[in-house]
Amino acid sequence: MIKNSVGRGGLNKKPDVKIVQQLLNSYINTQYLIYFASLTEDGLCGKKTIEAIKVFQSQIVGLSSPDCRVDVAGNTMRHLQQYNSARQITPFVGTAISSVFVFAQKNAANNTTIKNKTLLKTPNKTASANTNTDPRKLKSRAAIAQVYGTITSDKVWADKNKYLKPFVIPDDIKSHKDYNWINTYDPKKRKVSKIWCNISMHPFLRKALTNLKNKNLISELKEFGGCHNIRSSRGSTTWSAHSWALAIDLNMTGNGMGETPKLSTEFVKCFTDAGFGWGGYYGTKDGMHFTIAGYDLPSKQAM
Repeated sequence: MIKNSVGRGGLNKKPDVKIVQQLLNSYINTQYLIYFASLTEDGLCGKKTIEAIKVFQSQIVGLSSPDCRVDVAGNTMRHLQQYNSARQITPFVGTAISSVFVFAQKNAANNTTIKNKTLLKTPNKTASANTNTDPRKLKSRAAIAQVYGTITSDKVWADKNKYLKPFVIPDDIKSHKDYNWINTYDPKKRKVSKIWCNISMHPFLRKALTNLKNKNLISELKEFGGCHNIRSSRGSTTWSAHSWALAIDLNMTGNGMGETPKLSTEFVKCFTDAGFGWGGYYGTKDGMHFTIAGYDLPSKQAM
């Protein structure tokens, strides 16, 4: 649709910039509850257009470090083309990203628009009703963000308070004679008593721990390496499943990225039978990594 790159460092030919502005406006104006003020479609790539590209790349493309540029055959352009025709899309909630934008809420009753320079505190009806959504069926970062809230380029998770909840290790696990799961980042190396993770992970963790107990494998649960960490995937510029607390690292010693995993088959099966995807099935093995984010599942286990 465009012949030259648009945005920061782009050629910014007027016809191309105008096309990108039109596509961004289609994205903005088809939001059901919350949307940015429309851009002026003047073909001039100014501060607002560049900022709009940045926000789009962060919220929709899923880039942790947006380059603020739309390339002819790039990923951002492919996502923008989805908005080539006006249509109703799923409610999408973000956070206030820049005072450059004006957020607005459309009042369906009288078709008026209420404007504010910050995010209107209207709840995401989709997200609030989807605490039981199976995250393994969400096959893109955009789909994850629609349910669990967006993550902005400055590492703000919109719905963190709603979905990041402590999973308390059940008494029947914690009191088991073989339980010695250590938080490696704790200076005192205390046993794990709770894990801050996405509330959707709670039933998966409970099932995995129960599997370990039933198969007398609790002693193999040794190291906890973290769950929630807003960062890009290693070797990538897109958000890791850890950003939404939908992945957990454990038994890191000998199971690092690129290493041949040392976890026992029975141990791994306790987690995969509980619904986790295992990083040991990736092309570049990551044996410590267990995930329930659909886009992060290894192809061998994709649902």
